[in-house]
Amino acid sequence: MYADYTSTLAVFRDYSGPMPGLSANITLNTTILWHRDNQFTQLMKHKQTLFQRQCYQLLERIPEGKVTTYREIARALGSKAWRAVGTAMAQNQRLVTVPCHRVVRSDGTLGQYALGADKKAQLLRHEGVIVDKGKVDNLEAYLHRF
Repeated sequence: MYADYTSTLAVFRDYSGPMPGLSANITLNTTILWHRDNQFTQLMKHKQTLFQRQCYQLLERIPEGKVTTYREIARALGSKAWRAVGTAMAQNQRLVTVPCHRVVRSDGTLGQYALGADKKAQLLRHEGVIVDKGKVDNLEAYLHRF
């Protein structure tokens, strides 16, 4: 049912901080994925807006080693609401299966990430994207367009 996310999980395995979306003030159901014997188990359903679902569906199409921009996602959705795309990325609770770390700003700077900018850079480097001083080097070479 799920693609093989073993290489991405290798980077997450070293993370020891809190996972996003698991605070007491969250009122939506949360998707918790757990990795056991290379299998993912969905423990709870995650309630998403239509816009979030559309953003996440596009994200799932970005191949490993490529990035896209908030603006590119908005364009693909027929919108100019790239800030709303950023909000959707910030609310992503399925960081492994919905790779929001592959979304950067239009100038190539990394932008924010739920687990921190250093983790975002580490994940991108692990996938073969060259990141230097918080920016994707030669963005056009790595840019995925929809």
